[in-house]
Amino acid sequence: MPSLFNISILFLFPLMGGLMALYTRKDWKNAIKLFLAFSGAFLFAITFLNFIPEVYHHLDNAGIWVLAGFFFQIFIEQFTKGIEHGHSHVHDIKSVVPIFIGLGIHAFLEGIPLGSQNSGITNGLLYGVALHEMPAAFVLAISLKALMPNKNILPYIIAYALFCPAGATLGYYVEHIEHGDRLFMILLAFVSGTFLHISTTILFENSEEHKISRRKLIAVLIGTALAMLTMLI
Repeated sequence: MPSLFNISILFLFPLMGGLMALYTRKDWKNAIKLFLAFSGAFLFAITFLNFIPEVYHHLDNAGIWVLAGFFFQIFIEQFTKGIEHGHSHVHDIKSVVPIFIGLGIHAFLEGIPLGSQNSGITNGLLYGVALHEMPAAFVLAISLKALMPNKNILPYIIAYALFCPAGATLGYYVEHIEHGDRLFMILLAFVSGTFLHISTTILFENSEEHKISRRKLIAVLIGTALAMLTMLI
């Protein structure tokens, strides 16, 4: 099983993001953008530095699965409205169900690599995913506030926070079944494709008029540097 510490981090970060939106009055908009910039850069860098070399080393047809994940994420965003990379289209939301299911699938997939017993994968990715899930849960809660009272939103936030740990648990068991190593690499290639789409969308859309503020640039550089540091460590 994934360690209790990893499971706790994957659960608590999105839970905190949702609770921040529900029970604090502070304007977290700028902080959320910085979290997104950091996590987008981190996921982008870790995918190229770690996951892509790993899956191409073990899979002959890795590119097919990477592309499949990339375009699957495009499909998922038809339901999530882009909440996973910071969008909040409150007036476009007609129903909770498709958004919640779409975001749940997204979070579940992100958790799969974290079930690996390969510390080179899990150590570098844990906080990047956790810091990405926090603003995703925050924007989810903000969006749901347009549809229901706070007391009805809390169960959705708790349930959403469970998806990523559930994905990590699946990843662990997949890696330990017969021929599980290959299946895990296929899933890792697929998830790499989703990471590429999410991270590039965050980085490109997180700027206004093709310019990026100094604070966001620093967040991007820190995220990239930490991803490189995990490779060295």
